[in-house]
Amino acid sequence: VNRAGANLGARHGEATAYLWQGWPGEALLRLDAIRTRDEHFVPARIGRVGALLGLERNREARAEAEHLAAHYPDNKHVQNAVRATEIRYQRELGASLYVSDSDRGTREWLFRADVSDQVGDDTRLYGRWTRSGTREEQYKAGELNRVGLGVHHYFNPRVRITQELSTDVKETGGERHLGSFTALMLRPDDYWRFDLSYNSYAEDIPLRARAQNVEADQAALGVSYNGGQTWQWRAGVSYTDFSDTNER
Repeated sequence: VNRAGANLGARHGEATAYLWQGWPGEALLRLDAIRTRDEHFVPARIGRVGALLGLERNREARAEAEHLAAHYPDNKHVQNAVRATEIRYQRELGASLYVSDSDRGTREWLFRADVSDQVGDDTRLYGRWTRSGTREEQYKAGELNRVGLGVHHYFNPRVRITQELSTDVKETGGERHLGSFTALMLRPDDYWRFDLSYNSYAEDIPLRARAQNVEADQAALGVSYNGGQTWQWRAGVSYTDFSDTNER
């Protein structure tokens, strides 16, 4: 790239490499420089769509894709870029099943189903249902059956907040346990990411504890570094305060 600085193809290849590494901000800087030199260099304009989506700048990505589609409707790569922006605004469905016997050999299964919908350029609304169970009768009281409604909102490409409210589907012990989950994601650049969260009703506590009506709230902090496709690093710490006065 240094030897062929004026070669737009080489510059575009460099930007694409950054995008593949998971560094959309670095890629966008290079793609914007190419557009300044030649706004009709279509591969760079297509790459901008991917970089903007990677930065959650959805409105700009959609505008760029629509501009390309208006001028190059038969270009398959342009069509793929348009499709990528359309997918970002579609409803998503997901489900997972997890089985664990880590609580002193007590086997428990956990099922979770999620549905989410983009309700704005920067906001996604979601709902979820969580159900757990065990075959051991003495711990049936600790099973989970909860629903939650939440929202992810990007204040800008580097700051996202998540807020969720959850409750039991049915009353347990004459009451429904309400929960509030708040999370803040800070991404100052393409490499570093910081996650902070607080959950007033932690669901990932041992089955035996839940069966004894023990509740807990939880705070967590995570730090990660994206070194590209070669390596990534993450560290985290959490603090759980149980209603039986235990702290972990």
